[in-house]
Amino acid sequence: MAPDNAYKYKGKIYKPSYIDSLGKNLNELDSYDSEEFNKLLALESKKNGLDIALNINSLSRKLKISKIEVDKYLLWLYRKGSIVLFSNGHGNSFYDKDKNTDKNIENIYLIRLKKYFIDKINKSLKIIDKKEKYRIIYNDKKRYLYINNLYITKFTFDKTNDRLMSFLIKNPNKKYTKIELQKRIAKINRLQSFRVGDLQTKIIQIGFKGDTLKAFFDISSTSIIFHNPVYESRLKDLKIEHLSITQTT
Repeated sequence: MAPDNAYKYKGKIYKPSYIDSLGKNLNELDSYDSEEFNKLLALESKKNGLDIALNINSLSRKLKISKIEVDKYLLWLYRKGSIVLFSNGHGNSFYDKDKNTDKNIENIYLIRLKKYFIDKINKSLKIIDKKEKYRIIYNDKKRYLYINNLYITKFTFDKTNDRLMSFLIKNPNKKYTKIELQKRIAKINRLQSFRVGDLQTKIIQIGFKGDTLKAFFDISSTSIIFHNPVYESRLKDLKIEHLSITQTT
């Protein structure tokens, strides 16, 4: 087992790289948009604990930022006391590479995360996830559909749209195959069979188009997920700032 001040990776022990004398002019990184980076660190920590190994190239591609920006952000976190940086193969001058001869770890960041830092990330991500932005309400007595209390449309009792929407409203955030969906709706309504047709076409006919369709539904030819409510985190993942919702009069 590696001592507290070292990192064991692929049978070798690496010492931390102390870089206090390097990395000047990092104050500009105080405004760094770090949310996606932090989410990735939190995910890796959940899988592997506080000691993680990250491939530099794949990290750069995932975050869509340059390797230099990755270096800067990790260095910034180190200076803030959020992480401990370890030897990193070749190409990063702020690492101590004197004893690093393992070619297998070239372009790999060996990082020890501070527990308080990961706890802080997880807490902030939970807060973001709880920011509800849009919710669909379906009044199955009057057959009115609302988005954020704005009246959108009215369905005809016992028609396909009514039966489909009634089921989805009561069963949100679950994946259903088209076959399973049809069987469930038929059973609930005591029908011999129920046919919804093309899933995406049917949802568009109901009134969901463009970003509103993307926000509330994941649809393929064979399955559907109805997301309700829609949280800020989902909109951000879809790169949607807001939905344009027109109230029907």
